[in-house]
Amino acid sequence: MLGDCASAGTNVMASEITGKSDILVEYSMPWNDKLHQAIDFWYLKKNHKRLGLIDYNQVHYKALDYLYDQEIKNSYWKHFKTKVTNLSKNGATAYGYYKRLLK
Repeated sequence: MLGDCASAGTNVMASEITGKSDILVEYSMPWNDKLHQAIDFWYLKKNHKRLGLIDYNQVHYKALDYLYDQEIKNSYWKHFKTKVTNLSKNGATAYGYYKRLLK
């Protein structure tokens, strides 16, 4: 059962986003105001060819959605040899995941 920050890939994209190979991020990147601009720039750089016109007010929200998607895709579970359905949510804990399963 997967359901913690590691299985959600929290901060796994930090080096790529900041360009610093030795960066340590204590909390989830979206919670760190100092990284918002870097996340937005990274998103635009990765997606500029397919975006077309975009509402500037929506950039940060779309960047966070893209970040969460990339973190899940690049978390450690992708290395499992068996098929895994990862229902982790960014910022969730294993206990929170267990509570969602009980519902």
